[in-house]
Amino acid sequence: MFYGVINEAGYISSIHDECIPGLCVELALPEAATQANGFRYKYVDAAWTDGFSGVADGDLMTAYAAMQSAAVIVEIKAQKMPFIKLEAERQIVATDWKVQRATEVDAATGSTTLAAVYTERAAVRSASNAKETALTALTTFDEVATFDPIDF
Repeated sequence: MFYGVINEAGYISSIHDECIPGLCVELALPEAATQANGFRYKYVDAAWTDGFSGVADGDLMTAYAAMQSAAVIVEIKAQKMPFIKLEAERQIVATDWKVQRATEVDAATGSTTLAAVYTERAAVRSASNAKETALTALTTFDEVATFDPIDF
């Protein structure tokens, strides 16, 4: 009988001959599980399912690696997205003094300099939205790993 450690996606991330307290699931893997094919099982709704239905055992690790890679890409994207938002906020807050100054200048002279500051802020928001769209569109680990969320 084998025991497995389940990752956040519900898949087996490691297989052991005995259950390691606090690390593995207190449930034995299915009868058909071996050291070689145990990675194909996923724990969903309190039951084991074949997470790689239609994939032969010989191709299992390639399919498992692709699934893990996709999960890592999603995780890195989720980690980088808040930095885009924080950078946009930083850039907009950095223009607060311009809003105050332009408001005063416009009030004193009748000019419309405040509109230019609002245009600058709108450009930051547009750049932030474009950066989020660009991050979402990335598909490879290298693209996501080298993506700079604050360069806009």
